[in-house]
Amino acid sequence: MDWKSHLTDISMTIAQSEDLQQEFRNDNLDWLGFDGASDPDIQFHEKRLNASLPPSYKEFLKVSNGFMQLNCFVWNILPIDKVDWIKTFEPTLYELYATEFNVSFNATDEEYFIYGKDQKTTDFRSEYLVNSLDVSGRGDTAILLLNPHIKFGDEWEAWMFATWHLGPVRYRSFEELMQKEYTSYLKLLDRE
Repeated sequence: MDWKSHLTDISMTIAQSEDLQQEFRNDNLDWLGFDGASDPDIQFHEKRLNASLPPSYKEFLKVSNGFMQLNCFVWNILPIDKVDWIKTFEPTLYELYATEFNVSFNATDEEYFIYGKDQKTTDFRSEYLVNSLDVSGRGDTAILLLNPHIKFGDEWEAWMFATWHLGPVRYRSFEELMQKEYTSYLKLLDRE
């Protein structure tokens, strides 16, 4: 994927909409990203997190170390130094799914491994949520997570977890999440 082009398209679409969060309004509305992270910086944080991050996410970070806003629901994709495991980053959400909902969401493989329009957001596993990596701020009660327990090659499953879905919308990679969430946003704007 050409991350620079994709993120520029997202930036321009958000800037032209009425959805850009006030805190992100500035003179340079054609780019909602930041300078990219270096390989040594990414490697340092992989050691801190004790994990080898998925390739599409690392490529994203090299182009933009964080991103202000993906759509009207997800904003503040974090720079690598702010990314952390959900237990640390969202302790209340972690506690809820580690205790009260720990057996409520335990989809079978047949239920779980459905992606796309036939996916049910309630067909997930609490154990994966409580062991996921939080890569965004809360946005409009939506967060982006990476699930290291489900892999497609070296890619980790990526989640957009929002209260109105009653569970995560799951994707096979961070790249797929970024593409599909942007496409969904364009449909919401009636531009596709």
